[in-house]
Amino acid sequence: MPPAGTALRAGLEHWWEAHGLAPELAAVVDDSAVVKALGGAGVGVFAAPARMSVAIVHGYDVEVIGVTDAIQERAYVTTRLATPTEPALVAMCTSLDARARTELGDGDRG
Repeated sequence: MPPAGTALRAGLEHWWEAHGLAPELAAVVDDSAVVKALGGAGVGVFAAPARMSVAIVHGYDVEVIGVTDAIQERAYVTTRLATPTEPALVAMCTSLDARARTELGDGDRG
């Protein structure tokens, strides 16, 4: 479980409340690798991005028990450069820009 005060924790708590759930928490951890390792060891269930499910299932010997689009994580990229040149940063900005355009309905303007 993510620590209190994080966006993911708030999203999970809101989703649980909306569905009348009150899970028993096994651990509060701020490291996604530790969370997945605990889940793989059978300590409990955990939330992870759906886009990562194949890698997580194979890497930690766990199963997907449900998927929801009601909980969203946000990603932010900050740079001093008007046009980033670092390949990883360019890839992130391009991906995030395309995703934002799609979500805003501007997909054919880019």
